Amino acid sequence: GRIAHVDAKVVKRLRTAGAIPVCVSNVSELCMWMESYNYVYGLTKNPYSLRHSVGGSSGGEAALVASSCVPFGVGSDVGGSIRIPAAFNGVFGHKPTGGLVPNDGQHPISGGSVRHALATGPICKRACDLLPLLRIFATPSKLADAHSLALPERALGDCEAVDLSKVRFVSVRASQHWLTTRVTREIAERQDKIADFFCSRGAVVERVTSIPFLSRSLQLWSSRLLLAQHEKSRNGGHEEIASVARQIPFKRYMWEGRAGGL
Repeated sequence: GRIAHVDAKVVKRLRTAGAIPVCVSNVSELCMWMESYNYVYGLTKNPYSLRHSVGGSSGGEAALVASSCVPFGVGSDVGGSIRIPAAFNGVFGHKPTGGLVPNDGQHPISGGSVRHALATGPICKRACDLLPLLRIFATPSKLADAHSLALPERALGDCEAVDLSKVRFVSVRASQHWLTTRVTREIAERQDKIADFFCSRGAVVERVTSIPFLSRSLQLWSSRLLLAQHEKSRNGGHEEIASVARQIPFKRYMWEGRAGGL
């Protein structure tokens, strides 16, 4: 595994606020898959059912929170890596708006064109804990940020002052990719209730069943990440990426991909 030599800025802010880091949890290879499995630490299993997945890539963190090993955790999300584990483990996770929380200390990608797509956010058992944690994540501290040279961050606004009538929500009910299954009736009903709630508060909710190019979303997302890796390699980060990539059993993935029709 990779051992950090210094704390990330978010970790510094948490320490300053009184938090005590307990451990570093398991993730997927390169933090880029919806399953928390790698050749170093193996497979993380769901605390509610060992036959089920914890999701990824922050699946180890969500599993620790779900099993009450820790009161909250820190995750990162560029394609669902906070939101998927939170859903799979029955906890709450939030991917902040890009630029609100610093990504300093992320591995392997934190800059370039992916900087505003990648976000560091909280994972916790209770929804009411999300906002207090987000304030710590997003608020500069004189002690934690004393020697910071990071880019300016966006300010966290007053959530109570948000005028929902000026916010546009999109409720998507589309399954246009061959890797996805149909949305279950239970999830569809819950989604409709959430949409109805925002409508009752004056928000504009657009219910969508088809999105152009949704079937190509995986390719578009992957291309953007590859571009970010290329940008980083031009800035001298190629060896950092290569050192991680060398640990991936490509032959096995290629064989499994062929067997599964990928």
